[in-house]
Amino acid sequence: MTTYGIVQEFITDYWHGRVAQMLRGFSPEAAYMARRIKTRETLHAVWCRDMTALQLEANPALLPFAAEALAAFRMPGDSFAPDLRQRMPAWGVALEMDPEALLRGAVRLLHGSIPDVAAVGELVTDVAAKQGRRMGPLTGRQVQGR
Repeated sequence: MTTYGIVQEFITDYWHGRVAQMLRGFSPEAAYMARRIKTRETLHAVWCRDMTALQLEANPALLPFAAEALAAFRMPGDSFAPDLRQRMPAWGVALEMDPEALLRGAVRLLHGSIPDVAAVGELVTDVAAKQGRRMGPLTGRQVQGR
């Protein structure tokens, strides 16, 4: 649950930051409110990161469950507001969202919750294998040696 929370809270944090930036010139008051929400989302993401780190430190065997949560990740709105999901790409363009920056930030937070570099590699290859993604010229399963 906390692994899911890292990503969900970070995406929400990033989103509110972009909204605040967009509103800054039009409505400073609304931008201020969006920044306040962003600050709370940052704290939520850090709390989830720290809780995941404590769990993985206490029991490294939980790492495959963290990978499973990441591989199956979907934002909550995908299920309770599916009609809005279709609008997300256009909103992302309007907010000038940078998918690479978003991914880098999420990976940085995840890295802070995992005990060592080898475990980070294991998590990344496990997620790639579960999602059927490639890692360069190889599939996640090939990188895993399976």
